[in-house]
Order: sequence, then C-alpha cells, then structure tokens
Amino acid sequence: MIEIIRNAANSIAAKLLLGLLVLSFVVWGVGGWLRSGQYTAVAEVEDREIGLLDYRREFQQQLAAFRGAIDLQTARAMGLEQMVLGSMLRRTALDLEAQSLGLSAPDPRVAEFIRTAPRFAAPGGAFEETRYEFFLANQGMRRGEFETQVRRDITRDLLLRSVAQGAIAPRIAFEQVWLRANERRDLAFAIVSPAAVDAPPAPSEQDLAAFHEAQAERFTAPEYRTVRLLWLRAEDRAEPDLVAEDRIRARYDARGDEFNRPERRNLEQIVFDEEAEAVDAAARLANGEAFEKIAEDRGLSADDVALGYVAKSDLEALRPEVAEQAFGETDSGAVGPIETPTGWTVINIRGRIPAVVTPFDEARDALAREIAIEDARSDLADAANAIEDLRAAGASFEEIAEKEDVVLKTVTLDRSGLDEDGKQTPDLPRDQALLTRTFELEIGEEMDLEELPSQEFYAVEIAEVTPAALRPLDTVRERVEAAWTASKRREAAAAKASELVEAIQSGEAFAAAVEAAGLSIATVEGVLRAGESAPLPTALIEAAFDAEIGAPLNAEIPASDASAEAPAGAHVVAVVRAVAPAAPEDGEAAIDAQANAAGAGIEADMANLFAAAALSEREATTNPQAVEAALIAGPGGAHQGNY
Repeated sequence: MIEIIRNAANSIAAKLLLGLLVLSFVVWGVGGWLRSGQYTAVAEVEDREIGLLDYRREFQQQLAAFRGAIDLQTARAMGLEQMVLGSMLRRTALDLEAQSLGLSAPDPRVAEFIRTAPRFAAPGGAFEETRYEFFLANQGMRRGEFETQVRRDITRDLLLRSVAQGAIAPRIAFEQVWLRANERRDLAFAIVSPAAVDAPPAPSEQDLAAFHEAQAERFTAPEYRTVRLLWLRAEDRAEPDLVAEDRIRARYDARGDEFNRPERRNLEQIVFDEEAEAVDAAARLANGEAFEKIAEDRGLSADDVALGYVAKSDLEALRPEVAEQAFGETDSGAVGPIETPTGWTVINIRGRIPAVVTPFDEARDALAREIAIEDARSDLADAANAIEDLRAAGASFEEIAEKEDVVLKTVTLDRSGLDEDGKQTPDLPRDQALLTRTFELEIGEEMDLEELPSQEFYAVEIAEVTPAALRPLDTVRERVEAAWTASKRREAAAAKASELVEAIQSGEAFAAAVEAAGLSIATVEGVLRAGESAPLPTALIEAAFDAEIGAPLNAEIPASDASAEAPAGAHVVAVVRAVAPAAPEDGEAAIDAQANAAGAGIEADMANLFAAAALSEREATTNPQAVEAALIAGPGGAHQGNY
C-alpha cells in the first residue's frame, strides 16, 4: 500500500487530482505564507511543517531515479518540484488524518520493518547494525527521525488499506468481454476479382475525356519549382594534387590494418589429455563424424570449443605449435592431433577470410582525396563568410559562384523532391528543410545560407514556379485509358458480387450460386472477432460477427488488405457456416488477471481520492521562496537512497 501512495499518479483520475493540487498551489500557495531570512520549511499543513531539508532530500531522490537522464533544469521544467511538494503535502494530510483517528503503528511493527528491510541485511540475510548506521549517515538522518518516518509510512499504509482494500471490479463484465473477444466463426467465401470479369469495350474519346476530367486529381502535375542552388562543400573544393606525398604515406602507414589484413580463419579446438583420445577423435572426424558431436560427447558446448576468427600471428602468440598446422595448406576441416604443453589438440577449420593486401600505389589517390577534402573542410567557414559578404553587397548567385569557386546548379523539383519525370532529383544537399524552404519562398527570393551537420553550406533562389495543373489528355492518354479500364473492371466485379448476394438472398444455396457464377469456394475456420484471416478484409470479418448463419456478406478489398490472390478492388462474398462460442472455463486465468488488475486500479484511485480529500479539508500553505532556496542549495544537503 505504501507503493500505492508513492506511485499515486498512475491512474487518469489521480493525474487529474494531481493537476488540481498543483493548480491550487499556484492560486493560494504563493501568497499564503512568505517568510524572510533563513527558511526551515517549504510548506505547512495545519500546524505541521514540511521541512526544507526533508523536501530537498526527497527531490534529490526523485531526480536520482532518472539515473542522470535529466538535469535539474529539465526536472524543474517537467514540474518535478511541484510533484514532489504535492506528494509530501498529501502524505502530511494523511498523517494528520491518522492522528485525528488515533492511529499509529506500534513499535514492534516499526522494528520488524527495519529488521527485515533488504537494504540492511548482511549477505546471509540477517539484519546488520552497521549497514543501518551507514544508511542513516548517508541520508543525513538521526535514528529517531528515520524511525518516525517509517512509523508514519506504515500508519498511512494501514489507513489507506482500510479505505481502499476490498475494492473489486465486477468479474462478470470482464468475462463477457473475454467471451465476446474469443468467439470464433467458420466462413465460406468466394473472391470476385476485377481481372476475372470480362474486359469492357474500348473506350471512346468522349469516355476518356470525361474520365480524365472527373479524375483530374489523378492526372494533375504537382507544383514544380525551378531553383538555383548555391552549394559550398569540401569535395568540390578539394585539390588532391596539392597534398604532399609524405602526408599520404603517413596516412597509409597509420591505417596499415585497413590496407593489409592477414588471412583469418574461424577455428574450433578440443584439447585431450591422452594422445589415444585425440587420435580416436581425428579418426572419427576423418570418417565424416561432426566436430560438434565429438565436443558434445566430452560435455563441451559450442562456446567452449570456439576460438573464432583469428590470424596466424594471434595464434602464434598463444599456441605456436598449433598455428603452423591450423594455417597450413588445409583450409577447411579437421587438423591434428597436435601435441601442446596442455595436451593433444584437434583443430577444426570452419571457414576463412582471405588476406587483403592493398599496395600504397592503389590506395594513394583515394587517400590524397580524403586528405584534400579534410583540408578544404577546414576553410569552409571562411568561404561561407565571404559568400555572405558578397550577397550583402548585392552579388548574384552567378557572380558568387565564379568568385568563390562554389557549385551553382539549376534543378526543377516538386514537394517530394521528384523531377518532372517523377524521378528522385540527384545530388542535392541532404536536408529536408531544403524542400520546405523552396516551397515557402517567392520568385526571385533567396534563403539565407544554411549550414548542415556535414559542414556543408547551401542557399537557394527561386527562378520559376510552375503551378499544379491538369496534364493534357494527349500527354497521359495511356494512363487515362488504363485507369478507365481498371475502373470499369472494378465496377463489373462489384456488380457481379451484388448479383451473387442477391441470388443467395433469394434462397439459392451458396455453393450453387458460386458455381453458377464461375467462381470457386474457399473456407476459413476459427476466425476471431479481432483476428486477421487473409484474404478476408477486416470489414467483412467484423460484419461476420453480426450476421446470421447462411446470411451473405459482401466487402471490397481495400489496398491495405490487398494480395496477389485478392487484389485491391476485388470483392469477397461470404457466408457464416458455424459459430463456436467461447467457453468461460478456458479463459479463467485471463479473466481473473484482468479483473484483478482493474481492482488494483480502483484501489489506487480510491487511495488517491481519500488523500486528496484529506488535504482539501485542511488549511495548507506553501512557501515558494523556501522551495527555491532548497533547490538552489543543490545536492549538498541531500543524500540519495531509499529504505
């Protein structure tokens, strides 16, 4: 129950109450109680003070619970200081409520709590006085002060248990929910696909023109913007030919492991005490027995025998007698036995990574360019300042590009970054803001020079705006005709599905009606109300749980549920063949768990309501200046830890 109090902000009701409490501090707490000089308390409920040091200690404990993920400033922005104060106010109000009722935890219960607290237990589990004393010193608390705190915690717990214990959620409600969710149905269905209906006659010019106009959004070109892009980046200004040879050589030598990697082999080993055992194992391997089986017979796991990928030099440093054979002509399978100081070793070669040797001459050009780009990058900030000076002086993008050796390119794109052919515009700065700003500016307007995390700079100027417009029919004729044909097929599929439903409703058997329509029947069993059963669309499954056995259902397959078997626009006509109600005894554990969880939530809400009522009935004042003083003082007087 103590945890219910300390974690009282978990439920929605509790959060609303906490919000009201915090608001009340703002309304009546600021002017309610201001003191000058040295503060000893941050708040008061009736005649009981909440000490400044106690508040500071608890705030620091709550802050420490974030394990360094947030700092003091962030915690305050989150409202942690008011949450801690609100919690302490509620606890104080509950203490006073318990006092008014004559409730207090007895000494033996307080002593038992302390003696059995895991924090104070020695490795054997018994209470250890030195651990207790260390904790008190770390918290900056006297023994009596801490024991009073424990007594109050236990008393509040008992008080709230008496108020909230026994709150239950009606199990029958959760049983009905579970039964509804776990009812199953068997269905028979047929798919009416647009591809399976007869193709419509070729469209006339009037048909295409009308469809083109009616479906204008499908054939409308988006707004395009033609921009001049000024792009300052290191790779465009790099001069590899000017990089000194000794710098290139030094870079190559420093990265020797990258350009000259020795062969590495994936090895496993088993060490035997006796030569005869090793010889027997080698013979078994030669006869095709798996290395894993031999290891298993000796009680070894895969991790026990694995050496992993190692180079010959690595192995020579540890097992020189093994290295020569493990890296001999055989590059797979078993090797050995090999005599070593620790026994007889059998090696299994599972794979190899060949050596990689890149001579300096082959790596030279790439390294020179790499160094040149690094050199150029160090000068980009100065170049960017020079560009801004030229822009301030009224220079055009063309003049800037010529004077500062900057890339200037013209591109046309839409809001998605696609060109007029619908392809991704190549080689642009990788910045989403580029598209956003491009479609915010007016013709002739320029954006400020933008710096990217990669230390590139760019700016754009709008050269031309092409508004969104319906593409002429002649330019999209093939697309319009294909879309018109697809639309007619979908209409025909929908009509055929409706005819099938009408036939079943008129009394014709589902199987006969489907056969007459030239379709095939499929079945699915045990469908749940919230389940998925391809190719049945979700809408049809939902309808099936409201339908009688044998009643026809018809649903179109949306694009989200489409598949090769059931494409978008196809219709599924189905009937429910059987209903299998859920058995309550099958869900007892799940029903009980849900009811118990709801009951715990009700208990927590009742505890919160009682605590809020206890506080609202008492005069409470806060001292914001003392709170500020406690937080500004920092962790010096506060210690972390919980009992």
